[in-house]
Amino acid sequence: GCVSAGMAAALASLGLMDSIDKIYGSSAGSVVGSYMVSRQMCLDVYIDILPLAKKKFVCKKRFWKSQLFSIVDVLKSGLTKRTDMQVHNRNPGMNISYVLDGIMGRDQGIRPLDMKKFQENDEKQPLRVVASGIDSDGQMQYKCLG
Repeated sequence: GCVSAGMAAALASLGLMDSIDKIYGSSAGSVVGSYMVSRQMCLDVYIDILPLAKKKFVCKKRFWKSQLFSIVDVLKSGLTKRTDMQVHNRNPGMNISYVLDGIMGRDQGIRPLDMKKFQENDEKQPLRVVASGIDSDGQMQYKCLG
């Protein structure tokens, strides 16, 4: 997230924001892209807010527990068929809800995303969110949203 936020800040400071036709991002890049489209340069999100959030955002215990469950799922299902894996209701190591609700959220966010400005600018400079995953045959699949 810090690298893409730095890139966005450089583009903004050089006055190049309007020279980009579309913005693509996945994971943290989609958060940075959202702020780019809305013309909000919230660098403090990556420099100050997330590091200070500590366990609200990242928890090593949750991360390793999640990894362990994933390994157990793979071993249980055998390495050939991934379609039989169970989906567990568990907390991941990184709490993306904290970012979406606690930082970007309209009502309680620390740095709420300006949705009106986002929607205006998304018409001429759309944000495309890229998602990827592995299908049951072990092939990488991509999908571009937006």
